[in-house]
Amino acid sequence: MPESTLREATAKFERRFRALERAFAAEGRALEQASLDELEEAWQTAKAREG
Repeated sequence: MPESTLREATAKFERRFRALERAFAAEGRALEQASLDELEEAWQTAKAREG
């Protein structure tokens, strides 16, 4: 059970991180160019979209 929970958490993190990459790429920007506030906002948006 702990292993499956960890796998689910890792998969969720990866989905959200990929969403961040896509969002910034759509703007022609790399993640490294974003401020912490912008990254946080994008992360929260990715979380909200997952429901």
